[in-house]
Amino acid sequence: MNNVPETRRARGEVFRLEGGGFYLLVAEDVHDRDLTQHMFTTTLPSTVSLILLLGLAGGALMSLNMLSRLDAINRTSGEIIAGDLTRQVPVTNAADESDLLAKNLNLMLDRIERLMKGL
Repeated sequence: MNNVPETRRARGEVFRLEGGGFYLLVAEDVHDRDLTQHMFTTTLPSTVSLILLLGLAGGALMSLNMLSRLDAINRTSGEIIAGDLTRQVPVTNAADESDLLAKNLNLMLDRIERLMKGL
């Protein structure tokens, strides 16, 4: 068995008691608090940096995906404006708002094409 005492940090204050020359030491062990503070100051900056990096990368990927889908809609609408009423807006399997917009545009284009043929 090792009988070496453990050294820990503490914060306290000494009070002199009246009569008899006694002193009262009131202290608090701050070792665990210091370890926690050290952990936060060493790991928090790298953790926040990693979260920001992943958030920016995820946001960039989502933006690129959305912009590419909007670009496809814009290209198709440009071809339709140029006179090709047989064009359709591409629909993906994502089943999101962009697909709903593409499906609605395609339904509208089908109706316009039918009306034009009827004239």
